[in-house]
Amino acid sequence: MKKTIKLNLKQQSQVIEAMEHYKRALKGMNQKRFLVILEKVKAKETQFDSEEMIYIVQALRSYSKLQFIYQEDTTSLDLRKLADRIEKARIEFQQQNNPLNRLIANAQ
Repeated sequence: MKKTIKLNLKQQSQVIEAMEHYKRALKGMNQKRFLVILEKVKAKETQFDSEEMIYIVQALRSYSKLQFIYQEDTTSLDLRKLADRIEKARIEFQQQNNPLNRLIANAQ
């Protein structure tokens, strides 16, 4: 199951820029998986699973910190807001699709 995350052109370019920067911090299979997700973002796909959203949020938060260090406060704030929005969507998605919720509903 996947969640739709709609990004405008500015947000998409911010995500790509953040992911391009963050990919250097990953190694092995994590980096390979991350590169697959990066290609999805570049291809303008809008459907992401929880793991993919986690990687995107990690990249945005990491890049936000770097922008803050370089005194790019506005950019840093935009990146943090975007990361928060995606994180909120991921949490809602996981709560809606939690298998335990289905078990409880079926048991009643």
